Amino acid sequence: MAESRDLEDFDGRRFSYCLISRKCRLHVGPRYKARGLNENSDPGNEIECDQVVWKHPDYSEQPIPWSRYTWRRGSVPLWWTVNIRNGGMGEAEIKIRSTNTFRGSRRYVRRLQKRYMPDPHLHQGSADELAVVAGTDASLQVPVVFFSLLRKGTPDRDRSEAKLAEAFDYMASQLRGMHKLPVSYVALDWHQMDKELGSEALVEGFWAQLSSLLPSQGFALGTMSKVGPDHTDSDGQELSSSISSSGGSAAAAAGRGCSPVGKGWVARWIKQQRGVTRYNCADSLDRTNVGSFFGAVQVFIEQCRELDIAIAATSSSAASMARQALVRRQAAAATAAVLAAAGSSSTAAAAAVVNPATGQDKRSGS
Repeated sequence: MAESRDLEDFDGRRFSYCLISRKCRLHVGPRYKARGLNENSDPGNEIECDQVVWKHPDYSEQPIPWSRYTWRRGSVPLWWTVNIRNGGMGEAEIKIRSTNTFRGSRRYVRRLQKRYMPDPHLHQGSADELAVVAGTDASLQVPVVFFSLLRKGTPDRDRSEAKLAEAFDYMASQLRGMHKLPVSYVALDWHQMDKELGSEALVEGFWAQLSSLLPSQGFALGTMSKVGPDHTDSDGQELSSSISSSGGSAAAAAGRGCSPVGKGWVARWIKQQRGVTRYNCADSLDRTNVGSFFGAVQVFIEQCRELDIAIAATSSSAASMARQALVRRQAAAATAAVLAAAGSSSTAAAAAVVNPATGQDKRSGS
């Protein structure tokens, strides 16, 4: 699933935002059936999300700056299921398997580490940094953050979600202690904190938890340039081989730090994301939606800062420019409406009625 928006920043420059979501095919099924790990060591309701932001160029030959941030969401990666009670009304009872509860959990984490390890071919750093990235066991150092929004339970109510949260915490501690993997586990009881602190304080606490974890992962950043004919049906392999054999600037485009993007385009990578944050609640729906949204919003701000996109007025002049741009758009819309109402026979007269600078009606002075 993909959804995109064309937007305009406070300086009047155009940029675009696109959210891409891909559901994993290794554990399919309805949310009440596909829970926890399966024999493929993959959790149910597993989705990978990409947040892509790019600036529109001022002219056709200008490289397009872009940024991409990736996160995941899904059910808790251990062996568990649910019993539906009261015809599906109310809270489902969570059942954690008593034997081999964590079989496949390490395999799943290692899969994430390998997927979000920087590609040595795209690395732009020094030779020493490249040796670390390209090392045999380099993926073992890729950080994975589990952000759990499960209920922790209260003294007056023993929730089955609390038992799942305890098992998840134990799993993460074993991955860190026994297997020496860089796994972080953050637990935040969304419902309870919202009840006690309110939504605003809850979101502030959520961001405080994430602020020290996200910078180590970063996000991808680069530019995209047109280097040949545009054929969107190509998978990029033809471009890669043709550029490599053509020499000159085209050959340089296919060098280290670059990758083909379809036929006719080359992406130049300035930096890559290293690691991933994964959100979950009991069924990877409502709380996960909210949690992943607020996490992505914080990264979106940093993406815009890197791309020099003014998503907020930073000075009185910027605010003034934004107001002027808004007035121009309103004036254009008002003029179009008046012309449409007046008809083509009175185009000149209708255009004179509306002040193009302010969008105000000269006859009424309003």
